Amino acid sequence: RAGPSTREMMPGQATQPRRAGSPSPTRAGVPRTSMSERILAAEQRLEALDREREVAAADLTALRERAAAPATERRLRTAYALWLCCPFYPAYALYLGRDLHACLYTLTLGGFGVGWLVDGACLPWYVADYNEPLGYLMRAQRRAAARLFAWRTLLLPARWLLVSASCSLAAALAAAALPVKRLEAAVGAERAAVARLVAGLLGATVGATCACRCVAAVRTRARPQWALFWGALLLSLVLASEEARDKVAEEGVAPSLAAVSLSVAVAAMGGAAFDPSLSPSRGGPAGLAARLLLQLGGVGGVAAVAALSFHLNGDEWLGKDGRKKLREAGAQLHTLYEQLRARSLADHWADLRELLRDPGDDAATLLGVARDASPAEIKQAHRRLARLHHPDKQQDASREEKEEAERMMSRLNAAKDTLLGES
Repeated sequence: RAGPSTREMMPGQATQPRRAGSPSPTRAGVPRTSMSERILAAEQRLEALDREREVAAADLTALRERAAAPATERRLRTAYALWLCCPFYPAYALYLGRDLHACLYTLTLGGFGVGWLVDGACLPWYVADYNEPLGYLMRAQRRAAARLFAWRTLLLPARWLLVSASCSLAAALAAAALPVKRLEAAVGAERAAVARLVAGLLGATVGATCACRCVAAVRTRARPQWALFWGALLLSLVLASEEARDKVAEEGVAPSLAAVSLSVAVAAMGGAAFDPSLSPSRGGPAGLAARLLLQLGGVGGVAAVAALSFHLNGDEWLGKDGRKKLREAGAQLHTLYEQLRARSLADHWADLRELLRDPGDDAATLLGVARDASPAEIKQAHRRLARLHHPDKQQDASREEKEEAERMMSRLNAAKDTLLGES
């Protein structure tokens, strides 16, 4: 109804109009939301619905593709058998269509040992990601957004460790691929150090992008521009002053490169997001051959970069006369290999049995006593055999017989000491 207010007023009390810009009146102590807040909440709900619609459309597309060309579903038991029997090569990753994962696993030697254990815990996720049961993409997106308790407490620290190690390895490889001496002669030590740090930043970005997609993750895409931005920001802070650049040129780029790699890893994992289009690779034997060839090319490319880095900067890594010592070590290994190759398998087996044989049994057999003989029996047997094989008793023997008697006496003394020490 018309009137200044619907509540009762004291006599003589007048209503005061609300000022412009003052907060709206409350109802039961709850403040009313403004129109801009309502619009923002509606836009956020709309964006969430759009993302769910995209995931549902991708799920429908995948189901239609599988219906048109059905593929064999992967079994969890087979994946675990490959994981357990082939720890040195990721056959289970190829079995589940994770080609980039297999390449990264090969380059890092099983994720430095930790990646093999992490993959064992994540194999059910990998198998479900390949088989794509009905509604899988919706569940995977919700799981990635929810950040489950088990994921955060158990797998997340190991994932941080592996991604950081991959970034550091890629950064070191990229920084070492530059010719240090030629750069220092051309532009100076300070600019050469900056160039190596920039190359390390690019390498760390590539390593973080690959690791975030593979390590304990399904259909996860990192944002390389985000990681590159934060890495470049930290690098600019490290090289902000003239004194800092001189210090980096004098002490080396390793500490600064480690800090840049860590920042890139943090930024890459923080900016990673679920991408339903990153489905595993599928195909028959021809497709598997192409995937193996592609993996071989990737591993060969990284090995070529490492060989180039060693060729350019091997003297700096190994120090003075480092290459000469390396060649000597290679020659010694070759000699050892030839010696092992010259002997038969039976000889190696005999050496192994001799190495693993209990010395107490040999000592008891040599002295002709039981293993648990008393000290008096051991000494009596030793004296009896020493009278026969002592070198002083071999006066008329030849030189070879005397040497054999000395060796036999040494064996008898060692056998007596062994049995007496056990008793």
